[in-house]
Amino acid sequence: MSEPRTTRDPAVFGRLLARGCTRAALATSLNGAPYASLVLFTVDPASAVYAGFRDFRLFRVVVERGHLVAGFGRIEWINGVDFLFELDASALAAAEFEILRHMNEDHSDAIAHYARGLLGRSGTGWRMTGIDPEGIDLRCDGETARLDFAAPIRTPILTPDAALAALVQLADAARQ
Repeated sequence: MSEPRTTRDPAVFGRLLARGCTRAALATSLNGAPYASLVLFTVDPASAVYAGFRDFRLFRVVVERGHLVAGFGRIEWINGVDFLFELDASALAAAEFEILRHMNEDHSDAIAHYARGLLGRSGTGWRMTGIDPEGIDLRCDGETARLDFAAPIRTPILTPDAALAALVQLADAARQ
């Protein structure tokens, strides 16, 4: 997992942190006492990778409020509506599968540059497993990595073309 970029906005930091995680603790109440379980964690629509397991169930969690503990003196509550990305990302979400297919089949060299050149990761066979307005998710042999865009895509409508332009910028930066 890559370290999320530095930001003072707790909601942005929380999103970046969540997108870089593969495991989390889910706490509920059991007879009035807290009960926490280790869960595999993915940010929607990246959950498709787990869909084929017969002994696995997917649950969608709607965040009402989060508690960010980001170090000494950095403990804050995040309202669920603030945790979500504020612009309409439905066009990007609808095109995500095709973007991932295109990048993995036609631009595996760029993905390798992202992993090695920008994230300092080793290994071969890196694949892009997710894209959202703030960056991309990569995976190689069970290892995951998060690569944030230099700045979130903030066009009024988050189009696939805007995402592809951000991917080209990353590729250019990785090759330098």
